Amino acid sequence: SPVDEYVNNTGLMWEYAAKRPGTLLVWAEHRYEARSTPDTKGMRDCLSFCTVEQALADYAVVIQKLRAIYGQVPVVAVGGSYGGMLAAWFRLKYP
Repeated sequence: SPVDEYVNNTGLMWEYAAKRPGTLLVWAEHRYEARSTPDTKGMRDCLSFCTVEQALADYAVVIQKLRAIYGQVPVVAVGGSYGGMLAAWFRLKYP
């Protein structure tokens, strides 16, 4: 589903952030979903990197880049349904 639908229905995180000045909420899009879908015409096995493992590695890179800007800040990964599974797997793979 579009990220704006999720963002607009996630009151808990907005409430949390409002009580903690300096909190940064980030919604990372899964590779090859929505607007990041590449032009696959004529490409063979182009979705081979559209895996859970690749999604977790992508999120790790996002966190590294954010920490390069903001320092060693704490990170909390949350989600519902598939996003919740990614958050749990992320915690196991990148403790």
